[in-house]
Amino acid sequence: MFAFKITPQPAEETVRAKFRRACSALRRGNVELAQTIIEQAGDEGKSDARILNLMGALALQSSDWKQARKRWRQALRVDRQCGPAKRNLRRYYELYALGYSQDALALGDEPEFAWGQD
Repeated sequence: MFAFKITPQPAEETVRAKFRRACSALRRGNVELAQTIIEQAGDEGKSDARILNLMGALALQSSDWKQARKRWRQALRVDRQCGPAKRNLRRYYELYALGYSQDALALGDEPEFAWGQD
């Protein structure tokens, strides 16, 4: 008699899970991994405000302020209540107009922006 072990296929990773992994990679300084994870979110990620906000943060890592602003504005078009994008745009304008900001860059995984459980 033969015994076969059936291993279930892993479920497709959710956009939320990709978001969390990308935030973690970015916080560890692994920008390339974070970029790869975000790219894997595909079209679904392009319509998710938190992913768009994170794309803005990644653009900022390359000093591409124009692209960062564009992504944060896209995030707010998708979800007007996206706190991380609001904070980042406010920070952007403060830095531009005043030369400083007291706000830190918001990736979106901060406790005040809790997304909840899967």
